[in-house]
Amino acid sequence: MATGINLYIGSGPVAVHTFKENVNTKNGPMSICDLMVPVKTWKPGRNGAEGVENTMWYKMTAFGKQADYWHSHFDKGVWVGFQGNPELEIYKKDDDIRVTTLLNNPSVNLLSPQQKAQTETVADKDPFFG
Repeated sequence: MATGINLYIGSGPVAVHTFKENVNTKNGPMSICDLMVPVKTWKPGRNGAEGVENTMWYKMTAFGKQADYWHSHFDKGVWVGFQGNPELEIYKKDDDIRVTTLLNNPSVNLLSPQQKAQTETVADKDPFFG
């Protein structure tokens, strides 16, 4: 299901990192690496109402050499910046409906401590961020 958005840019810590080598695909055996990154957003309340924090999960998958690179550089807890074309995955778990955003053809980069601090500062100050 398409979301109507052409490109999403975000950042967050890698929460889940899975890696498989020599997976048989139609293009032959290759590595596959999945990353799951939670991004917290804040929506301020109106007219004195309390604001709401929300966590959106982003799942990204890499194949082949890109998967090998992700596996060696993006450990759990590492802060990454990413962009890609989003697609919603809706599923049921423990009688709850869950939504994960899949990023197709993502670009993922390691963020320096300064870049991480800058993204956190923007999110804290800008009510329209996220």
